[in-house]
Amino acid sequence: MKIKYMNQIGFIILILSIFVTYGCLENDQITEIINTPILEVPEPDPLPSGEGLAPGATAPDFTLPDGDGNDVSLSDYTGKILVIQFFSTTG
Repeated sequence: MKIKYMNQIGFIILILSIFVTYGCLENDQITEIINTPILEVPEPDPLPSGEGLAPGATAPDFTLPDGDGNDVSLSDYTGKILVIQFFSTTG
């Protein structure tokens, strides 16, 4: 029972410290933090216009940065099973 209360107290202290830290920032600092991009990704070359790739066709090679900023190419994974997930954090 004592551990349960210790976890709750720790969580409450964490939340309070976040509010205190946020309250100490000026409005322009908050705006700068919110508007600073985490990683700038170059625009990829567009695929030729048309219907896209046919099922089973070989995808064109491309290079994009990974989460650590290192360039990774599709050709690096030739012969391996690869799942690619694209997502956006923009509105």
